[in-house]
Amino acid sequence: MWYACTGARRSIGLATSKDGVAWAKHPGNPVLEPTEPWEEGYMSPTSVLQVNDRFYLYYWGPSHVFPDRATGKMPQPKMKYIALATSEDGIHWTRQGHVDGRSGAVLGPEPPGINEHAAAGGSGVDAAKVFYLPEEGARPWRMIYTAFGPHGQWNGLAESDDGITWHRTQAPVADHSGFHTRATGNHHDSGQTIRCPVRVGSAWAALSFELDSRDSAPIVGLSLDRWITLGRRTLYRNQDYERGSLHPWAIEADEEWFYLYYSTGQRSLGLIRAPKRSVQQPILLWQKQAIPPAGAQSMILEPDRHPFSLHLTSNQAGELRPVVWNPASQEWLELDPIPVHAETLCSVSPLPAHAKLRLRFKPEQDPSIVSAWVIQQ
Repeated sequence: MWYACTGARRSIGLATSKDGVAWAKHPGNPVLEPTEPWEEGYMSPTSVLQVNDRFYLYYWGPSHVFPDRATGKMPQPKMKYIALATSEDGIHWTRQGHVDGRSGAVLGPEPPGINEHAAAGGSGVDAAKVFYLPEEGARPWRMIYTAFGPHGQWNGLAESDDGITWHRTQAPVADHSGFHTRATGNHHDSGQTIRCPVRVGSAWAALSFELDSRDSAPIVGLSLDRWITLGRRTLYRNQDYERGSLHPWAIEADEEWFYLYYSTGQRSLGLIRAPKRSVQQPILLWQKQAIPPAGAQSMILEPDRHPFSLHLTSNQAGELRPVVWNPASQEWLELDPIPVHAETLCSVSPLPAHAKLRLRFKPEQDPSIVSAWVIQQ
């Protein structure tokens, strides 16, 4: 995993994992630093590919600007570019490309007349999602990028023969875009950006991060140049540790699961695992979790009118309490306890059908090792 390091200088760090859950940071971090003047001490990675034994890391800079807290006015935007660095080992990187005299840059704003350009009040491009599709023949490299106009964001598509020299082919590629949304004078409040595109069979699926609501909705396409946003939000704040807006960054997949990595709003990363084939796959709450005598609460579940069954094992006896959210009083309420016997599977079916639900387990005395999971019926 290559990730953005926060601080006075926004660099890129490397972490590795054996299971995609527990990560170890590289001792030589950062592995890539913003040394070019145009980067202004800021770089953010958005795509890494390995093609022909070489890593291609696409990043963007400099940073966004935000409204002045005192006046509410937007300062002059910084012109953003998409850049590329390559590496043989994922640790030592060399910049490629030289767009507009900027070392490393491979895609920038179009000439005047396109509203991502400074002459039209725009502020460039960022967040490249890059794919290498050798079966396409001509221009096998494809990029979905985010562009910034004076009133909103939208996504465009570019193609390349070598991953370095890029040619725009179409913009916007999705209906809900900066060309069509309300004009606020602040691109942070209008438009969308496509996040985490992944090919599933012959179709494409992704998340559309909506600037208006700060939520993400599903977006699908039969090709990379035509996307349709679906109406139901999918990723939004619903856990205690999440603050602000949640930004989805990357999706990986194995045979059974999708792994979605996202920022939690606290300069940290979270992981959501979603079943690839069937919603009946279990949602893991605790896996051999050590729970102290004071007890512990699970993550928040949102059954959304679907019945769920719970299964729990513990090496110590204790009690399990469903804890439900009361929207009228805006508080959590504990329901009657369910006894749990040591070394015996405890099953509850169905769980209470509330909009929000969590589970609290409390051992009788000693710390206990608990595993628990829920399955949609």
